Amino acid sequence: MGLAQLGAYQAIEHIETGRLIPVLLDYVCAERAHYLCYLERRHPPQRIQVFADFICKRVPEEYSFQISEPRAS
Repeated sequence: MGLAQLGAYQAIEHIETGRLIPVLLDYVCAERAHYLCYLERRHPPQRIQVFADFICKRVPEEYSFQISEPRAS
């Protein structure tokens, strides 16, 4: 048990099923981003480019959903 700040796409299923409970809703960061870092090269290896393309398609730039207060059990 503990606290974590996760991306919406990582947490929404678990919030909806009750496995995770949103807390500290006043502190949700709306301006959070993901970064893919690799050594700068004019032509990165194909495996790096393929992975970067995959990640950019899987993680939308804006993934929004509404978090509501946890329901009382």
